[in-house]
Amino acid sequence: MKVSYHQGTALKSDITRYELQLQSLELSLTSVKDKIDVLSHKLATAVGLEPDVLILPDTTELLKFNVENRTEEDWLLEIHHTPSVRLADIRIEQEKNKQDLIRAERRPKISLVAANDFTGPILIEVPPLNNNFTYWYAGVGISYNIDALFKSKRKLKQAQLATRKMEEARRVAEEEAENDIHAAYVNLNEAYIRLRTQKKSVQLAHENFNIVCQRYVNGLALITDMLDASNTQLDMELQLANYQIGILYQYYLLKKLTGNL
Repeated sequence: MKVSYHQGTALKSDITRYELQLQSLELSLTSVKDKIDVLSHKLATAVGLEPDVLILPDTTELLKFNVENRTEEDWLLEIHHTPSVRLADIRIEQEKNKQDLIRAERRPKISLVAANDFTGPILIEVPPLNNNFTYWYAGVGISYNIDALFKSKRKLKQAQLATRKMEEARRVAEEEAENDIHAAYVNLNEAYIRLRTQKKSVQLAHENFNIVCQRYVNGLALITDMLDASNTQLDMELQLANYQIGILYQYYLLKKLTGNL
């Protein structure tokens, strides 16, 4: 009876421990589903769909995607496509166009004029004279904007100063983009290292579970050992999936930084 009592107590403890683990997993699953719902609502609103449309991630093909093997230098060659750098280039071009407009205001405006005029009978005479006249004329006109001659020099200096500021801002944006690309590339390599390490951990977790399972069948291990081995195996597999997703995240971050997403 005494042995039976201890066995029953151990079994009840194992069930309680299993239920606690199950509740924790269910809570995590609920949290993931809620995050998917929030992101789905944001995406549906952004692309003009009905808010109640549910957008689900592709869990079958996502982890099968092959990330292209590129060096950091390859990514840096596309730095001019970075959104911040492209925006800086546009602003520089706008300031240069302003300079051209200001210079154009200082130049004289030349116009060519050519026309003809036909007059009929002269009615103011008594009696009227039935005479017809045709006049042809052509000319060249030159005009100056006097106000622009005095103000354009100051405006041109302001535009040139604004252009230099935009060029400096472009240099800063390029430096920041280079730093971001370098950090993302380093993190991508780190993600690959973590993945390789985690694959080995998953393999060891599977081997450990098989050993514990065999020991349990032979009566050399408790159900708690089986539960621990199973939980470890599940944790390692989940972490492996997270590292696979981490590689994709860093890859798409690089594409975003270089303006290719």
